[in-house]
Amino acid sequence: MVWYKTVRRGGMFCHKRLLMFSVGMLLTGQLLRAAFDVFPVSYTYHGAGRTDMYAVNGSLLNAFGDPARLSARRDIGAVFSWRRLFQIKELQHKVWSVSAPVPGFGIAVGGSAFGNPLYRESLLALMVGKTVMNRLEIGFSILRYQLWIKNYGRAGTTGLNVSWRYYPGSDWSWSTSLRNLNAPEIGRSRERLPQVITTGLEMQYRSNISIRLEWEQDLEYKGGLKFGVTCEPVPWLGFSGGYASEPAQVDAGIFFTVNKLYVDYAVVFHQQINRLSMQMGMGVSLDRP
Repeated sequence: MVWYKTVRRGGMFCHKRLLMFSVGMLLTGQLLRAAFDVFPVSYTYHGAGRTDMYAVNGSLLNAFGDPARLSARRDIGAVFSWRRLFQIKELQHKVWSVSAPVPGFGIAVGGSAFGNPLYRESLLALMVGKTVMNRLEIGFSILRYQLWIKNYGRAGTTGLNVSWRYYPGSDWSWSTSLRNLNAPEIGRSRERLPQVITTGLEMQYRSNISIRLEWEQDLEYKGGLKFGVTCEPVPWLGFSGGYASEPAQVDAGIFFTVNKLYVDYAVVFHQQINRLSMQMGMGVSLDRP
């Protein structure tokens, strides 16, 4: 886990509060494998098998890792998201993103912040997407990562994400994303940031039901299969459910919007430790109609 590992590499003693946090993370069975393992995701992520499920209000959040999604955006848009992972105060994650119309492209800038007074991760991103030959969307994002540890210092590096999405038909798509394609390293220990390949198929059924099957492969860890479903019976209310194999979990969620405000809530059952956890987030989407 990077919180303990990075402090140890810097020759520091583990702070009591940090140790308590680490124990809490062990109890949840969700070890942070490396710096920046927590990444901006859509508000359906934790309730739909950790899949990168498409959501209109979440497209600016998804674009950090899947910039091809910006191809369809032609209007000014903005979103701000706040999330507390596992309902632990020290695991607050804030994300913002703004898009602007550019002829022939979808372009956005954004950033995120994660951590507490002892440890903080932040990133800034430039994201670009473009449609090619009607059925193919491609995109890239350039991210500047910054890591800060109290009494230890700062470190930074730059990463490159690439993605594409192909539409063989009007109601289904195949997508692939490559995170940190340039293998960025951070700190004096030259710790490599997560390199993750994700590929998946998504089907739209009757415009309000999405089904997605993904394979996610971190180059340093065992890959896993993910499956998710979302259903929106009315435009302002949706339900989700899913399964992920690595680590094994079953989840279900609910999300709703009120004007520009959206809220999501998910319950996750972690099979390996036989425990439940909760994920909750909220945000404001300022997309122009």
